[in-house]
Amino acid sequence: MPYPQTNRSYKPITMKTIFTLLLLHVTVLTVSGQQNPGTGFDNYHYRNEFLLASPGAMGFGLYGFANPAILNYVTHPDITVAWSGNDAGLSDFRRWGVFAGLPNSGFSLHQLSFDGNTVTDYQISSAFGNDRLGAGFSINWSGGDRDFFGRETSVTLGTLFRPSPYFSLGLTGTSLTDFDDYEGVVDLAIRPMGNEHLALFADYALRKDISPGDGMWSAGVAVEALPGCG
Repeated sequence: MPYPQTNRSYKPITMKTIFTLLLLHVTVLTVSGQQNPGTGFDNYHYRNEFLLASPGAMGFGLYGFANPAILNYVTHPDITVAWSGNDAGLSDFRRWGVFAGLPNSGFSLHQLSFDGNTVTDYQISSAFGNDRLGAGFSINWSGGDRDFFGRETSVTLGTLFRPSPYFSLGLTGTSLTDFDDYEGVVDLAIRPMGNEHLALFADYALRKDISPGDGMWSAGVAVEALPGCG
């Protein structure tokens, strides 16, 4: 079940393929800072373009791609396929990804192409916990034009606290294996209806050598009128 059960009943998810263009996903988003890649791995807001809201806000997010702890709440195999193109008028820009989740484990493949160069990012994740608190770990590596995109192997640790269907708090840390660069993220969400149909969310990301006042943040309202297509 996506959130701890109170007096509500939750339907288990079934195997389905969710295509971004078939989801009615309305998001109002404000972002502070530049969405530029970092050294070794892209920063939180840049690499999570397909997320549309903070990781803990909308059900299962991208199955551990942003916060591996969310896999603690997956009870059935599931998969998401997403893509985008022509970013900011750049006709040779292309991005797509496949994000798969199993109970307590997940795998993702994310590909980015630009200026004749292509990099493919891979991630394997695992999580454990109970209905209210989950913790997870993932290892992230890349293939293709790694040098052009500045990719290096990294690891991610995450926790997700969901004490009720109406609130969640997540903490995520990503670091290169040599700790030469790292990033920490905190996100929270409030769901007035106790489900994914409406969520108020906010998150804040701070990178190494960035002062707290220059950290990136986002906040907004996410509305998911359709739970997915199966």
